[in-house]
Amino acid sequence: MMILRLSLLTVLTVAGVYALDLAAVRAERDPNKRSQLALTYAEEQLKIAREGLDKGQLEDFRTGLDQVVEGVRLSDDSVRASGKVPSKSPKHFKRAEMKIRDLLRRLRSLEEQVSIDDREPINKTRAQVREIHDNLVLNIVGRR
Repeated sequence: MMILRLSLLTVLTVAGVYALDLAAVRAERDPNKRSQLALTYAEEQLKIAREGLDKGQLEDFRTGLDQVVEGVRLSDDSVRASGKVPSKSPKHFKRAEMKIRDLLRRLRSLEEQVSIDDREPINKTRAQVREIHDNLVLNIVGRR
């Protein structure tokens, strides 16, 4: 039943019918699910930021980018709250790392498509997300 509900949530999110908000994501009890939902939220916010930029709504653009960072932070905090050691049980950490890497790739693509004047907020967002990503990778491979 739980798998069916999660699948339905994924389908509805992809269809755009159900919009996640950060409060709903934080309400999830399972830290690993909360991590994945937070990254889905971050992806959704990146789409909103891109649409805001395309429509010339710079406030939506900047707010969307800020929410991307918040979603990635929540994901990182959630996966760490699972109590597992990343280098010994990397499954959920690696899933988060791969999604964050994809977000970084999409942010870079967005940065290349915009004018130089609009790149500053994207650079700031990429730097914050990259820092979280790099720390996650270091924890997965283990600091030697």
